Amino acid sequence: MARGICNKKRALSHLSITIAPFDALTDEQRQAWLAIHQQQPERRSPYFHPQFSALVHELNGPVEVAVIEQGGERGFLPFQRQQGTALAVGHPMNDYEGLIGTPGLAADPAALLKAMGVKRIRCFHLYPWDQPPWSRYRLRTVQSPLIDVTGGLEAYRQRQSKSGKSELSATRRKTRKLEREVGKLEFTLMNRYPAWLDQMIEWKRLHYQRTGAADNFAVPWRAKLLQRLLQLDDPGLRLVTSTLRLDGNPLAVHVGIQAGSLLHSWFPSYDTTYARFSPGRILMSMMIDQAESGAGIREIDLGKGEAEYKLRLMTNTNTVAEASIEPQLWRVALHRQWLQRYDQLRDSRFFDLLRQLKRRLAG
Repeated sequence: MARGICNKKRALSHLSITIAPFDALTDEQRQAWLAIHQQQPERRSPYFHPQFSALVHELNGPVEVAVIEQGGERGFLPFQRQQGTALAVGHPMNDYEGLIGTPGLAADPAALLKAMGVKRIRCFHLYPWDQPPWSRYRLRTVQSPLIDVTGGLEAYRQRQSKSGKSELSATRRKTRKLEREVGKLEFTLMNRYPAWLDQMIEWKRLHYQRTGAADNFAVPWRAKLLQRLLQLDDPGLRLVTSTLRLDGNPLAVHVGIQAGSLLHSWFPSYDTTYARFSPGRILMSMMIDQAESGAGIREIDLGKGEAEYKLRLMTNTNTVAEASIEPQLWRVALHRQWLQRYDQLRDSRFFDLLRQLKRRLAG
């Protein structure tokens, strides 16, 4: 497809779809996109902000956008092509994806697929997923736990379940023990020094190496994306780097991306020397206490996954889905069945033994 404006218009009943590079969007279109992001509760994630797509387009482009018009309704679906598949912008650095549209827009995924000229649209964090006809392409669903931080730590404690309160009590005990046995803690909610971002990346890469996981930062543009977001000072979209020092030395870093009153947890990390004190949870408890008063944050999205610590901390949850939009629904059904079998194996004792073996080999 040509890199200049490529107008592929499909007159599918009263639906009009135009595919264009991100940098070919008009100012009016970008403002309409931003208005949907700010006004639609289901589209408030920072990954739906047009500036996120703009930065990815600059650093790892091209980003294309399906611009949709249907009667008086409008919508935008940003994507990137990879071997005939449309993926979310910045994949795998994107934790929410889906059609960004006005409430009355009902764009058919099959029509989008045809207009975009791809074999499939692959989603890993589709939200919301249960709106027809999108729901027929679901492969599996998973929770993205949320923390309501309105009112600080004490108000959060009152909202918590019994297990959550127990988690908070354990974190307080470890905080006191760490200060008593090692040294003084110093918390900063918004640390704008780039060196802390570098520290997080260093710790994360060591973690990936230890566990044998794919290294998110082996691809240079991903670190550059964080660096560019750190330069922004707009609560509409910015990076929030929260830090914890121990006797003046780095102990823990949490990197999140903020859009308005929502903070999406992105990259938590800490010095494993002090792992027995759970420094990541200590840092999170301090963030919960100061997020609203210090940065206007009222909710923290912990991201997709049902790890025990997320379930203990959460006060609410979103359900996101993996989905594959493709012409043959029987392929979607087969893929869904395969993932169900895989998930059953993953939860088995056999798979746990394989994980342990992989970690030992990586070590």
